Amino acid sequence: MIKKLVAVIVAASAALGTVAFADSIKGFLNGDSIVIDANDKNCVILNGYDENGILKASELFASENGEFHVPSKLAEYKLRAVFTEDGSLYDVELEEAPAETAVPEATASPAPTEAPEATAVPTVKPTSSPKTFPAIYEREIDAVNAFAVVKNVSVGENDNGEECYYIDTLYQGREFSVEVDESVAISSASDAFSYMKGADARALNKGDVIYFSANLSGKINNISLIYRPLDTNIVTDGIDYGNSFSKLISDNGNVAGKSGWSVLSYGKGNGSGKYQFAFGPIMDKSTGELVLIGADGNENDALYLSIEKDTIVYVCDMAAKREVSIGNVGNLVKSAIPKNAVDSDGKITYSDSYKTNYALVRTVNGTATDIVIYTNYNK
Repeated sequence: MIKKLVAVIVAASAALGTVAFADSIKGFLNGDSIVIDANDKNCVILNGYDENGILKASELFASENGEFHVPSKLAEYKLRAVFTEDGSLYDVELEEAPAETAVPEATASPAPTEAPEATAVPTVKPTSSPKTFPAIYEREIDAVNAFAVVKNVSVGENDNGEECYYIDTLYQGREFSVEVDESVAISSASDAFSYMKGADARALNKGDVIYFSANLSGKINNISLIYRPLDTNIVTDGIDYGNSFSKLISDNGNVAGKSGWSVLSYGKGNGSGKYQFAFGPIMDKSTGELVLIGADGNENDALYLSIEKDTIVYVCDMAAKREVSIGNVGNLVKSAIPKNAVDSDGKITYSDSYKTNYALVRTVNGTATDIVIYTNYNK
């Protein structure tokens, strides 16, 4: 039996080069399994899509005896396979496994017959599959690893009549609802919210930013809390969250507890990591660029982040009971910082007398792919 390694493999992203949707491979329905030829590969990430083409989840499988054996219940999804060794990607075309031919009983002195032609091994054939995830993501793994913003958490029952939780989120620029078993706990939380570790999904609030992994049935099996909106104006509440606000958005320096998911530091440039995160007041915004400033208010150390017209933006209005919605880059409005709040050295004196808009940003290879703007964030 194949050994399932993990539900969503972020570490594998480093091995997934830029891929094109060009080819397909066969998947044979055989009893309770889908059998896929491993093609001399050791590991595959299977991405599952629903009937609307929405990427539901991603899961890694290891090969055994030259084959991948996947639960047959996944046949309800459109599957795509990404081989982790070289990043090659294929659509999976499902077929019923060919019936085995009975071996005839031996007879006396049979006349020699020609051996039947060998059945051709399934081959890769061209196809023209569209890119079904949002255009801002270059690769599917970047889409799967996007954060989500919580809209609502409710209690319900699953198909077996057991109590479970439903999390309504904004994810990949869409509304996305997932089922969570009672046993699933928050495994990682940023330093300022470490008390959330071990809590179940009911502890999540509207406006929370989370990262989750899920199996191909669409159920979450891991939750990390990246950020929770505070009730006070962050830059004036007197609490030290670090000049780059790392205590608000990272678990001991790693966002969502993921090694390599780092926080961009003010005054040190934009870094070079694949997945990087930034948080802070919005100082300015122009075509193609978002400018954030650190807790010390030093404009000279600001972060200049590259944005695209299709960068995914969510809006959380702190003045409207943290209502969250899907926006666009036009919603990225700078804070109302008056000119007399900036001294001759470019240092801002923060005050509760003007409205502050904060942004949480995820960048992939230097470009902002996902942003949450928290508007009217003051006392």
